[in-house]
Amino acid sequence: MNWKKYIRFIPLLALLVYYFFPVSNVWGQSSIMTVVLPILIFGLVIGVGLLYPKYSRKNVDMLKQELLTAGWQVSNLPIPLMDAVLHLLSGGFGGGHEHRIDLAMSKDVNGCAITILALNIIIRSNRSSRIIPLTVALSQLPGKVNGWGRIRDANTIFAGFDRDVDLESVEFNKHVEVRANPKELAYALFPPEVMSHYLDLLEKPWFHIEGGWLATVQEKQVVDAAELSALVNEHRFMYKELLDEGVFVKN
Repeated sequence: MNWKKYIRFIPLLALLVYYFFPVSNVWGQSSIMTVVLPILIFGLVIGVGLLYPKYSRKNVDMLKQELLTAGWQVSNLPIPLMDAVLHLLSGGFGGGHEHRIDLAMSKDVNGCAITILALNIIIRSNRSSRIIPLTVALSQLPGKVNGWGRIRDANTIFAGFDRDVDLESVEFNKHVEVRANPKELAYALFPPEVMSHYLDLLEKPWFHIEGGWLATVQEKQVVDAAELSALVNEHRFMYKELLDEGVFVKN
């Protein structure tokens, strides 16, 4: 388990402990701890706020090193084009978000040109902001799909269970969010072979197909070779399925 991603929750845990177990119950009303402990908790909040971005940057550096070792190169895909492709995914992030690309590297993997993006989605509200790290595998398709379609685990950390299409599998519909426009496109993009494969995955990425692009999204920052290999393999699986199904007209 990558425990570092949970470090941001330490201040919340400390505040909950302080609220439910007042120090006066343990050390007495006159104890100096009634003054010191709140100061320590405040310091912890500030400390985690300063340290967590460093952990995040370290994870990006680890991913970059894994990619370089595996023969990937810094991507020459223009940032405006990557931004445009990420905009395709924006409906899945909910409203009021920004994104920041921290890393982009590319490689041709057995005939499938893939760009790996490490990025952060920044969701802002009136009172706070939340940073969510993602890893995206991105490929341009040999043709265009007339519309868009997406599947992802119903336990997504973003918009929640938001299915608007029922596919042929009751079990799949129970555990997977399916969206498409037009809705009929979902049946072509996600045939029974894809549904069966997806249900068997322990970690379920998004598959998002729109226009001439395929994006496979992990809702975390991939940091090691095994996770990277799994992401690439799932991306190539979906890419091959799209070619086999012939859901688009070749350019």
